[in-house]
Amino acid sequence: MKPSTPSSLNVTSVLSQVQSLLEQGRPETALGLLNDFRQNSPLLENAKGVCLLRLGKPDDALKIFRALVFPGGAFAIPGDTPIVYHVNYITTFFLLENVIIGIQLLRDIPQKNHPLVRQLNDSVNRWKRSLSWWRRMLLPIGLYPNRPLRLDFAPGAVWIPDEKEKRPRPAERAA
Repeated sequence: MKPSTPSSLNVTSVLSQVQSLLEQGRPETALGLLNDFRQNSPLLENAKGVCLLRLGKPDDALKIFRALVFPGGAFAIPGDTPIVYHVNYITTFFLLENVIIGIQLLRDIPQKNHPLVRQLNDSVNRWKRSLSWWRRMLLPIGLYPNRPLRLDFAPGAVWIPDEKEKRPRPAERAA
């Protein structure tokens, strides 16, 4: 049997392969696969952004995620924007060491109980606990220390289309 080439695969197959490569710690190979696929879709763009996060290129990923959460240059995040796009966008700010914006955006996410949102909230809570007591006292008035927030998980989540709902669903995160 001949191995499938990127042009003979569908989006779901490519996303599954990308997810597998990311789990193996091979984001550069995953990004190459996405670039070779030559199709455009928000799901594929999201996966490219995740690869860039894992490659340590959050500046490049931010451009991709910004376009996903603010489509067509919108001024506000549309209500139907998938939660994974929100989470990846916020994660990018944390990786860029812009904790203030990351925390503000995290507060605005409507699905507080989503596993990916809880994971980010857990990281924020650990970061807050790591601060001195007087630094924590300044947080409610918006005075954040210039201290990066470290994530204890691989950044970014790939979405794979769900057959039943015809909507994307979050894939497992690589730990």
